[in-house]
Amino acid sequence: MLPLFTNVALLAGLAGIAGPILIHLLLRRKSQRLRFSTIQFFVKRDEQSMRKRKLRNLLLLAVRVILFALVVLAFARPYLPIGGRAANQAPRQQVVLLLDASASMLATGIGGQQWEKAKQLAQKVLVGLQADDQVALVSSAAQNLTISEFAPASVVSEKLAKLQATAGAGDLSEGLRYALKVLSRGNVAFPTTLYIVSDLQRNGCQNIGNVPLPDSVSLKILDLGERFSPNVSVAEVQLERQNQIEPRAVVSSFSDENLSGARLIFKVDSQEVSSSAIDLAEGATTNVPLILPALTPGWHSAEVKIDVRDSLAADDSHYSTVFVPEPVHGLVVEPKKSVKVFQEESYFIGAALDPAHGTNQSGRSRYTFEKLAVEGLPQKLQGTAGNSKPEFVTLPAVKQPSTADGSALASYVRGGGGLLIFLGDEVSANAYNSTFREVLPAELGKKTSTDESEAPWRIAEFKKSSPLFSVFAEPNSGNLLLPEFRTRFTLTPVRGSVVVAEFDDGTPLVISQQIGKGNVVLVNTSGDTKWTDWQKHKTFVPWMQATATFLANRKTVLDHNSSESFVSGNEVDFELGLARQSITLKRDGGTELKLKTDDQGRLRDVVLDVPGIYSLKDDSGKELRRIAVNLPPSESSLSSLAPGELQQQIVRSAEPLHPTLSASLFGNPNQGREYWRILLLGALLLMLMEPLMANKTAA
Repeated sequence: MLPLFTNVALLAGLAGIAGPILIHLLLRRKSQRLRFSTIQFFVKRDEQSMRKRKLRNLLLLAVRVILFALVVLAFARPYLPIGGRAANQAPRQQVVLLLDASASMLATGIGGQQWEKAKQLAQKVLVGLQADDQVALVSSAAQNLTISEFAPASVVSEKLAKLQATAGAGDLSEGLRYALKVLSRGNVAFPTTLYIVSDLQRNGCQNIGNVPLPDSVSLKILDLGERFSPNVSVAEVQLERQNQIEPRAVVSSFSDENLSGARLIFKVDSQEVSSSAIDLAEGATTNVPLILPALTPGWHSAEVKIDVRDSLAADDSHYSTVFVPEPVHGLVVEPKKSVKVFQEESYFIGAALDPAHGTNQSGRSRYTFEKLAVEGLPQKLQGTAGNSKPEFVTLPAVKQPSTADGSALASYVRGGGGLLIFLGDEVSANAYNSTFREVLPAELGKKTSTDESEAPWRIAEFKKSSPLFSVFAEPNSGNLLLPEFRTRFTLTPVRGSVVVAEFDDGTPLVISQQIGKGNVVLVNTSGDTKWTDWQKHKTFVPWMQATATFLANRKTVLDHNSSESFVSGNEVDFELGLARQSITLKRDGGTELKLKTDDQGRLRDVVLDVPGIYSLKDDSGKELRRIAVNLPPSESSLSSLAPGELQQQIVRSAEPLHPTLSASLFGNPNQGREYWRILLLGALLLMLMEPLMANKTAA
């Protein structure tokens, strides 16, 4: 029986055999006749040796010709047709199993879990195939994966048994597109069948018509039997007030029945904070208020869980993380003695920083302070009257500052501390210019006031780019034109200072200056309401807090920084700023994964495959970041299509399936036993022999 060839056109490459022959003829040594008077001084050539050399040259030529021919024949793929009884059997076929592994397949219906039913149906398909049929297995979820290239059904069956569903989102159109690419790596001459094994979730089938399916591919959809499964999910959790919206949990119903008496449990660091009963109409969504308790500085984990029996348990919990920074700690000097709190010079300053100061609620603010009489200032700044130095100092009007006060403040600022100076009735320009000359951004002049009949001064200009006023850069962030000012000093800014805000007549209101490693801010008004009503307007508190942040050398201070919630099943990049460092990624209750940052300090393509709380730690065990991962919201609605509905949405194409180059050259046999592997093996052996023979002939 004569062999046939799959790629007959490639046999034309045999014409290239002429190349080695021509090279052999061109490089052959030629004899020349020369006249000599005598040959007695020449050694007589051994004719037998010449014959051996000529034979080796011919053998080398034969090896090169055969090597070239073997390579060409291998790519032409010769095969012997199947004859006799085997030829009358059913033709060999190739099958692609497209298995939906998205999170909705974890739902449990009347007949059990969708995923287990899908695997059982896929196994039945494999059992019904012939021994020489070829099967490929594709998993479709957030990432489409080839679980097995074309192989016998028994091989694919073993891999299918070990396959697990994911917590990623499903898009069946992308899975279909990926399956067609796998088919193109097979042999398009085979009868081809594509099996879709899926719950046919409506959210995952929306774009199925965008992927044309060739007419040559037979499509079979395995029915899991479920059309609608009731489900309830915690769709969203917000732990801080944003855009006038209070902290809340959003609960959504994807059921056709009313939900009554379900419990919603709020936990922080695994401790239950609150529990409430909710009633939810069919298909409705409700908001449940949340109150975040006072938290210590550092990372915290939060979970909101609805205690209900539904089809999909994975979306009954929603995870969040909270980072509470160390509060900015300041020192507020109070010059008055034996007065009620609301009569103190520093009353409004302290209320702006920490309204709960002195109560059992203190500590929830992002700013804390210690109140101190002016006499104890030098000792406190030197660290002898406390355990640590404050990050900034606020100094209201002091009547008679001492030289020790000035020296202590100058040393404190040069070392990196921040100083905020308010003026007032008790301030003596001469005393301040003398005592605080090293830290004053401006020289104080004459104190002036407006009469009741005169218009008050107002803020006319301020630098939006300055950290002190950047909180007012956005529209509707506060109206600084409202505060009125009745008394002030004339100021002469010193060299190196910056006027940050001015009154409407150009007189400086706020002046800042960097001195050494620290900063000083001088405010040309009083800290109480004797000279101004600014403290009674909404803009005073954010300005005071922004100024404290600036003086403490903090870039930003967030009250409660809830991390972005990531979606399970996706690849994520993390910017850590630590170049080429070993990082440990661990999920609560899971195993650790060792990773390494790149040259830019990023972790690339990190797959967060399971909902929960993850932490990133460096080599020393320090927690760099805590991450919340939740189920994709699209997977919560379990409404699905019937197989007939999906068939109607499939678009057919008359264009045949085009094989890839590798498939056309090295694909599976289609009519008989192939010999290209043997030919390539022979070519490899000749390639190893050829250099050895070439060296001997050249010797």
